[in-house]
Amino acid sequence: AYCTGTRDAGAQPHTIARALGASLWLWLGAGFSTGVEKTIAVFSKLLNSTADTKQMHIAAQILIGLVCLIHITIVLLETVLFKTRGAKVFGIPKAEVEMRAVAMSNQGCYNGFLAAACLLALIYPDPAIAKAFATYGLACVAVAGIWGAVTVMVRILYIQTVPAVLGLAALYLL
Repeated sequence: AYCTGTRDAGAQPHTIARALGASLWLWLGAGFSTGVEKTIAVFSKLLNSTADTKQMHIAAQILIGLVCLIHITIVLLETVLFKTRGAKVFGIPKAEVEMRAVAMSNQGCYNGFLAAACLLALIYPDPAIAKAFATYGLACVAVAGIWGAVTVMVRILYIQTVPAVLGLAALYLL
């Protein structure tokens, strides 16, 4: 639908993935300002070609809200609460807390962006754009959860990836 310019019932995951990949290459190859302009143009075409005027299913909204709350909690644990509660939750030895604090704060910042995408999905008034934010946020959380499970601990898969994938399923299948 994206390539032909026809309208369908909603953005297909492979279409969104193609647009995300294309925008990444634009940013890398064209420089920051040109990349921003071209990324906006790509997503504008995507949203216009896949306009979905119906509201998200309540199950999708609940799962997006859950993923958002999980990531707000993670942000707080990795930033303002890291030296007290966060280090305990993540099982970091006391001897390493000071050394890891800056890196954890940076990681918390990225988790804040994931929470923001999910929050925008819930509050943005245009259903097509809200769905795009939901897709982007949930897909990023799912990928980050897989990577975290591979590199840090398997539990991350269940805390992050499973709710995000369920949210994507609810978003596209209900």
